[in-house]
Amino acid sequence: MRWLATVLTVSIATTVLPFVSDAWGQETGDWLQVVTDMDAGELVFIVGPVDLPAGIMHHAIRQPPLLVGEVPVEGYLYGFDVEMVDPLGQPITNRVLHHVNLIDADNRELFGSVPRRLFAAGGETRAASMPRLLGVPIERGQQLLVSAMFHNPTAQSFHGARLRVRLKYRTRGWIFPISVYPVYLDVMGHVGEKDFDLPPGRSERSWEGKPAIGGRLLAVGGHLHDHATRLSFEDVTEGEVLWETGPELDEAGRVVAVPVGKLWWKGGIRLDPGHTYRLTVAYDNPTGETLVDGGMGVLGGIFLPQRGSSWPALDRTNPEYLANMEEMRVTAERRAQGMGGDHGHAR
Repeated sequence: MRWLATVLTVSIATTVLPFVSDAWGQETGDWLQVVTDMDAGELVFIVGPVDLPAGIMHHAIRQPPLLVGEVPVEGYLYGFDVEMVDPLGQPITNRVLHHVNLIDADNRELFGSVPRRLFAAGGETRAASMPRLLGVPIERGQQLLVSAMFHNPTAQSFHGARLRVRLKYRTRGWIFPISVYPVYLDVMGHVGEKDFDLPPGRSERSWEGKPAIGGRLLAVGGHLHDHATRLSFEDVTEGEVLWETGPELDEAGRVVAVPVGKLWWKGGIRLDPGHTYRLTVAYDNPTGETLVDGGMGVLGGIFLPQRGSSWPALDRTNPEYLANMEEMRVTAERRAQGMGGDHGHAR
């Protein structure tokens, strides 16, 4: 396997993220590597190293700073995988990954005026790919904000752990990929806290909104915490549940995966900009106690814009955008001071 680029210079997008200082950028180079494997057709983001004592919560350790990596290739993303490894590159449990987000700071979300989440994963996320006919376009020199958080709910300690995000890509060929785009929704909305407390027994959280343009949702998955029972996406205007799933559990009842709905086989699900859509997550907490920050409910998908539609430009004067940027600024300051948790910011 031929590694063309070992470590690319990591640059800071000061025009987009003016709160990130030069000193911050020097630290970024110690935390992030961007590697291209042209033989395998992979773009790899490597975050770390980080020490993870047994039983440590995410707010109790120093997390990586907000990072900005530069895309070294041009092409189309069609698949991904995430893995945690030890200093020798050997796999360790993905349960130590709380979450990772790759954020395109120059484009907006379909359902909100915040920077677009290009990729997101948690410890339960499994590898996935799309048909060769589809691809998410990326450009050489494109800058991505990388936000990663770790914890260790296991009884084993890990020293020098690293995260590898492998993005499968292809260049233009005789099969010209159809451009599709990521979609991100959270039951807590695009701005503000993402974790929420779980009261004893059954509870639900929901968020509603409208897409900026019409098109078809071709694939959908999600991120859930333990004790989740259901994640659903519905067309409120039509009164129709469009997609619903529950988590896959291990023998101890912990969430190990969230099924992915590959909707492209039936032409996808039509989304109408005049309709209101609702994302709902349901939990059943059997402990008898309130679990602080115990819940999350996230949907991630792939969207094909309708023919003739143009993706709306990111409005940097929009209050929602400004609020999200302020969250990122606070996160950067917290991490610069060595504080662990980001309390849902920059996700």
